[in-house]
Amino acid sequence: MDELDKLKTTWSGISEPKQFSKQEINKMLHGKSRSIIKWVFIISVIELLVGVCFSIAIPLKVEDEYSVMYSVALWGMEIISYCGIVYFVYGFFVNYRHVKNTSNVNDHIESIVKTRRLVELYIKFNIYLFGISTLFFGFEKVLKVFQEKPFSYGIFYAIFFSIVLFFVFKLILRVMKFYYRIIYQRLVSKLQRNKEELIEIE
Repeated sequence: MDELDKLKTTWSGISEPKQFSKQEINKMLHGKSRSIIKWVFIISVIELLVGVCFSIAIPLKVEDEYSVMYSVALWGMEIISYCGIVYFVYGFFVNYRHVKNTSNVNDHIESIVKTRRLVELYIKFNIYLFGISTLFFGFEKVLKVFQEKPFSYGIFYAIFFSIVLFFVFKLILRVMKFYYRIIYQRLVSKLQRNKEELIEIE
């Protein structure tokens, strides 16, 4: 009986759960979305800085024997890659500022949708950029072999190198997709849940 009395006393001491108003729930969801978008922005900035540091440590070198067209394409690809990443980082920042400064539910939901789309495009951009970079790298190696070695050796090397490069590409691509799934897609899923909850209370 003593145990039963203790249990009753414990239950009687527990108050009713607090009921939050619609405005309070909206404010909590708003703060959560702002925090998630801020982290998306921070992570993308870190990735940009890592890329810049990597480029400084290992600068792009264009061999003298390569054609002007190939050299221009190589430099152009690097410029496009940085311009693209800066564009996405700026987009994440704009969405964060918009969510931070807006109190309207519809505007908030619109910012969540824009951020989700921007993240999806950012992931695709990086994957496509990696694919194009891999093709350039393979083309550079094979071209150099054809310039320095007999044609028959170049054919053998091109086939062997293409097979090896394909499997390495697949492996790195899986790692990239795993990284994006763990980091970005998890944050996007949280934003999606926030959006659904905002629609429900609205």
